[in-house]
Amino acid sequence: MVGYSEIQRTSPFVTFLFARLGALLESSVKPLGVLPPVWFKSIREVLRREVMGSDVGSGDLERGVSSNLGGEGTGADTATSTPSSSAGVRTFHALKEKCSLKVEVFSKFKDRFQFPEGTRARLPRKDERACAFAYGEVCFYEAAFSCGLRFPVHPFIMRLLHHLNLAPGQLMPNSWRIVISCMIIWTTNFDGDMLTVNEFVHLYRLKESKEFGYYDFVPWDRKSRLVADLPSSFRYWKSRYFFVSGDGWETLSDDFWGDVPRLLRRWETPLLVKERPDLESKFDERVQAAIRYTRTIEDFNELIDPRTLARHCLGPEPSLYVLSTFDREEKKHKLP
Repeated sequence: MVGYSEIQRTSPFVTFLFARLGALLESSVKPLGVLPPVWFKSIREVLRREVMGSDVGSGDLERGVSSNLGGEGTGADTATSTPSSSAGVRTFHALKEKCSLKVEVFSKFKDRFQFPEGTRARLPRKDERACAFAYGEVCFYEAAFSCGLRFPVHPFIMRLLHHLNLAPGQLMPNSWRIVISCMIIWTTNFDGDMLTVNEFVHLYRLKESKEFGYYDFVPWDRKSRLVADLPSSFRYWKSRYFFVSGDGWETLSDDFWGDVPRLLRRWETPLLVKERPDLESKFDERVQAAIRYTRTIEDFNELIDPRTLARHCLGPEPSLYVLSTFDREEKKHKLP
C-alpha cells in the first residue's frame, strides 16, 4: 500500500485536493451522511475550479505555498495576493531549506523567548518546510525573536502584516528589527501612543528579496531611514525555523484592542507598492519628530533589549536566564 508521505512527495496536487476537501468537511455542521446533494455538488465545483486553476491551483503548489489552505486566519486575508500568471511559476526559496535546529537548542526557546504557557511550538517533520507545514500552524524563525519579537504578537504587527498580505515567516530578520525599533521609538516619543500602519508604510516600503518568498523593509529615501546600525548578516537563519499553534501567541480581537486580523497561516506573494503613500499633516508631524529623535540614539541595539521591550509592554519582564543569554549574545556580536 502506498503511504501518505509517498503521495505527498509524488503527487502534491492530490494531497492538496484532499486537504481542501477536509477543510470543506470541517466547515459543515452536519454529518457527512445527511448532507444534501447540492452540498456535494458545491464541493465538486470548488475542486473543479481548483483543478482548472481559477482559485488556488497547481501554480500555487509549484510556487510552494503551504498545505494549510482554508485554515483559520486565511480567507479574505489571502484573496488579493495571486500574482500574474504571465510572470511564470516561481518557487519559494524556503522549499530548499531543511530545518537545522537541534532538539537540545530548540528545547530552550520556551524559556529563552518566554513563550506563554498555552503556546505549542514544534520542530518540522522530515518532509515539512517553512512554507509547507500542517494545517492551522504558523511558521516563525528564531531570528525574529533575536530581533525583538515576543508573544503574544502585538496588534500593530498583526495589522501591518495583514495590510501587506504577508505571513510572519516571510520577513527578513533586519525587517523585524526595524519594526520593533520603530514601535519603541513611537511609544518613547508620543506618551505611549503606538505607531500606525500608515506611518510605517510612509517611512518604509516592502522589497522582494533575491530569494523568492522573503521580503525586506527598505526606506523610501535616506531621510526616512529611522533605524540604523543593522547587522550585516544572520548566518544560517533560513534553516532555523519552527511551527507554532495553541493559545497565547496571537493577540485576539476584544473591546480593548478592537478588531485585530489574524496572522496569515500560508505564505503569499504580496503586491509591491511603487508610489510612496501620503500622510495627514498630524501624522507627518509625528514622523518628523521621530526622525529627529533617532539622531540622538547612540546604540540601536538597546531598542530590542528585553528590558526595553518589557518597559514598553512589548514583551514580558525578562528572567535572569533571558538577561544572561541576551548579554552573552551581545558580547559575541561585538567581538571583532
